[in-house]
Amino acid sequence: MDIETKKSLLMKGLDNGSYPEVLYKYRTIEQLEMILSNNSFWFAPPNTFNDPFDCSLSEVNSYKLEDARTHFLSLGMTEKQVNDSIEMFRKDPSELQELVNKVKDKTINDKGVLSLSSCYDDILMWSHYADYHRGAVIGLEVRKDLEFFIMPIKIDYRDTYEVLNYLKDPSKALTDTLKVKSTEWSYEKEIRIYKNGSGLYTVNPKAIKEIRFGVNSPDLIIKKYKSFVLTKTLTT
Repeated sequence: MDIETKKSLLMKGLDNGSYPEVLYKYRTIEQLEMILSNNSFWFAPPNTFNDPFDCSLSEVNSYKLEDARTHFLSLGMTEKQVNDSIEMFRKDPSELQELVNKVKDKTINDKGVLSLSSCYDDILMWSHYADYHRGAVIGLEVRKDLEFFIMPIKIDYRDTYEVLNYLKDPSKALTDTLKVKSTEWSYEKEIRIYKNGSGLYTVNPKAIKEIRFGVNSPDLIIKKYKSFVLTKTLTT
């Protein structure tokens, strides 16, 4: 699916209310300064998340040779190439596990994820992610930079889930890994954006719709950033 098609789908989702018009990021003042200085957000690799179970759902206890066959055929390999690989795995099962590890890395660990929220007033999130209400929440208007936000994944909070099979259906494994979390985290109302690599990604400055400061944010800090935003607005 090309970018223009994805942007069109995102627009339809916004129009019919499937996605919020504004998404929020809770940050400390230091993080806010870095974001505003270069209009960039950090997309983190999943293995650095603070919840060790996040993006680390259980998978099948053991992979079968037929799972590997399904995977190779999906890559367009010839029947002979597939049979040769299967025979190699039959002789040395450790090679099969090595394949699984490579597919998992390519499917999940090589991605960059930006975690956002559909709410700006959750007390726990202000404490956890915004320096105990001394930080800020940045409101991002999705329509102002569709390419940056494609495609949003709404977190599905569950108590149970199906185990994953990275060889049989890597696409489903990717989606489930990124979108399924324990119901313990449901208060975050999380929506995720992912890219094909971790790092800084620039957002259109016009998408930064609002900045809300915590109840413990010093007045001097608030005045500083009001001035900063005003100056930046006048020069862009």
